Amino acid sequence: MLKVLLLTALVLSFGYSVSADDCAAGSFINAKDKCVPCFKGTYSDQVNSTACTPCAAGSFNDQKGQTNCSACAAGSYNDNEGATTCTACAAGTSSDQEGATACAACAAGTASDKEGATACAACAAGTASDKEGATACAACAAGTASDKEGATACTDCAPGSFAAGTGSTSCGLCAAGSYAAAAAATKCDLCEAGSIAAEDGAAACTACPAGTSTSGVTSGATVCDACAAGYSS
Repeated sequence: MLKVLLLTALVLSFGYSVSADDCAAGSFINAKDKCVPCFKGTYSDQVNSTACTPCAAGSFNDQKGQTNCSACAAGSYNDNEGATTCTACAAGTSSDQEGATACAACAAGTASDKEGATACAACAAGTASDKEGATACAACAAGTASDKEGATACTDCAPGSFAAGTGSTSCGLCAAGSYAAAAAATKCDLCEAGSIAAEDGAAACTACPAGTSTSGVTSGATVCDACAAGYSS
């Protein structure tokens, strides 16, 4: 048994002299009429080959004497013939199929932060990515929000609403007695004395009509009160 193993090792390393029809698949007949194993990155699926074929792009072979090449696994690729290994997809890219010759950049609204990804992950609510090939999604800025996965942009809070911090999934309404006049507000302002916001979500405060006032409330009033007898606004 030991002799057989030694002989096999010698054949794989140095080859052997051949006559017709005895150079097996996985080997080739070289210029010295020796049958030698195909090199790594090549293969031969026929007997008595005079040359081995390089592995096609998208496949590889890391052993000598092979009769075929293996496809690159999903999440990896190679773009050259005769490869002995495949390369993991870089962060920001992915490949969901075997035998890839290139990895695809993550689409806007998705990202991949690791090598070897088979798919890019949709941006979570409260985040967005507006470019291809992102390795991470960015949190929505204060004054903006995103309530869905896979957003390519965050939406400005409408007048009458606000988002105080980053990463918001929704904008909050200004409470009664306060307002936000502009879009993308990060806070609401209190109504000044003599004006009110009776309901949540006001974009402006309303002045108290003649004969009414906010009764000494200096800011943030929600109702106008009738002036007492003998007084006017």
